[in-house]
Amino acid sequence: MEVEIVFLNLRASVRSPFPGIKPLEEKDKILIRFCKTMNQSLEEDKTINEDSINKLEKIVEDIKVHVNAGIKAITFHSDDALRYGSKNFLIDEDALMNLYKAAFEAGAKEVYITHATLAPFAYQPDVIERLTKFLRRKGHKYYGCQPGIETASSKLIRMHMRGKPLPYKPEEWSDMIKEAYKVMTQNRWVSVGTLMQGLPGEEKEDVLETIELIKALDKYPSL
Repeated sequence: MEVEIVFLNLRASVRSPFPGIKPLEEKDKILIRFCKTMNQSLEEDKTINEDSINKLEKIVEDIKVHVNAGIKAITFHSDDALRYGSKNFLIDEDALMNLYKAAFEAGAKEVYITHATLAPFAYQPDVIERLTKFLRRKGHKYYGCQPGIETASSKLIRMHMRGKPLPYKPEEWSDMIKEAYKVMTQNRWVSVGTLMQGLPGEEKEDVLETIELIKALDKYPSL
């Protein structure tokens, strides 16, 4: 059976009467959690998230357009989809569950996400478990996302993306990733992790640390 999947951008909801795949619009300010080069303030990020809550009605309208055209599999696209509606660096469970429930109530049969950060898996395993149980009831036997591992080097994390581990510290990055992958596996999430090579300041020791981390993650079902 062929399933057509449409991507909806959580930050820039489409308001079109015609079904189609939304171009993925990644704006600099979306990436405030991660990159040293993104210098927008946390207050700006809060404003974006508050706006995304207000867009729930628009997102539902978009879903209905595609459902009415026979497209029943929806994928939410964001740099950190699990943080939908959050005003900090953790999952807002109520906002996230409202998003998922609204999607299914709008007629979607399958609801997926693209990217998610690893910190909430380690820090909020109970929320992940409750979300997973909800998805099981909706027919999802497995789930997954694409998180950025980037590097195992706490030095490079501190230099280039010190917000990425929050609420953990850069020095806890590797251990946090291992715990996150453990939680993912317990809930039957399959990770498609990505790495970054050639970061400014990267040295041989940093590469070796990353290799050892990947070896440690080899026991988990992931790519």
